[in-house]
Amino acid sequence: MARGGAERQVVDLSAKFTSRGWNVAVLSMTTPYDFVDELEAAGVEVASLHMKRGRPTPAAFVRYGRFVRRWRPDLVHSHMVHANLLARFGRVFVPSTPVVCTIHNVNEGRRWREIAYRLTDPFANVTTAVSRAAAERFVRVGAVPRRRMLFMPNGLDFSRAPATEAERARLRSELHAGTGFLWVAVGRLMPEKGHDILISALKHVGEVRPDARLVIAGEGPQRQPLEALIERLGVADKVTLLGERTDVHSILAAADAFVMSSRWEGLPISLLEAASQALPMVSTDVGGCREVVNPDVGGVLASPEMGALATAMLDVMGRSAEERARMGRDLRDFARSEFDLDEVVTRWESLYSSLIARRPARSSHPARHSGE
Repeated sequence: MARGGAERQVVDLSAKFTSRGWNVAVLSMTTPYDFVDELEAAGVEVASLHMKRGRPTPAAFVRYGRFVRRWRPDLVHSHMVHANLLARFGRVFVPSTPVVCTIHNVNEGRRWREIAYRLTDPFANVTTAVSRAAAERFVRVGAVPRRRMLFMPNGLDFSRAPATEAERARLRSELHAGTGFLWVAVGRLMPEKGHDILISALKHVGEVRPDARLVIAGEGPQRQPLEALIERLGVADKVTLLGERTDVHSILAAADAFVMSSRWEGLPISLLEAASQALPMVSTDVGGCREVVNPDVGGVLASPEMGALATAMLDVMGRSAEERARMGRDLRDFARSEFDLDEVVTRWESLYSSLIARRPARSSHPARHSGE
């Protein structure tokens, strides 16, 4: 449980399931350092296997067995590759309990992971992917049979109103945006997020539009290399690394446009968050990004290259304020129609209920149980 899009989705789903009467526990493989207070405030139990990152152990597997035997869930829902494999192997402890596995990226790492998915597929009742692009790729490489793969999108609560003009002005002042054109990017500072591409693109954009500014919200192991790149390109006055933030909604409200520079993706929550703020968006055309930044309703897509991204950013900056506003509204309306959290949870409930109904009869419980 770290701060990231997949984790954010687990938290939102867990809270929503709890509000609908499900009894939910979240089991983190490593010691959680984020979202715990939020989950517990929503009535979700949080537990951990206390594994060391990248070091699976028999002891952790035994702890998993103890947890599921104690909790006796009606269904186990795992997220991301390591948890997916653990839940499948852990079927030995609760053989009649349905297991749902969710893939959150179009690329989950080395080829052995795809082979492991295929070999352990019989131990999952269904595998889902958060984007159509991810679902198609894992079927194409033979990791999951087509008949056992299901597209199930990420969801977001779109009911939160966009910031007022007064709030926007205050936030821009705090970010030292001035009257410039403020681009916002959100994501962990990891190689796959392509922030090096974005910073280089901003350098080029600034040569044409000196008013361009960029803030990046997120933290990660690429901070020092990115700081060095900013210094080398001479854009320290134009690019700010904000670090890890819990007020992403506010930062987005201050922006003129949103940009994503990822080399690969699943279906980024940050794109949905930007859409909820009715921001015009530029994104690299990878993974499921096209499924949110729909070019038919105004989204601008580019290949994950500096020149292509800079051209797309200049395209958006060159449009009138009225056209950008319309573009943002259209993207928000489209995203709400496809990714509303309540609708996504209803789809999950339908899947959960159908799987639970098919399991062998067991003693009744005072509440429905789901383990994330």
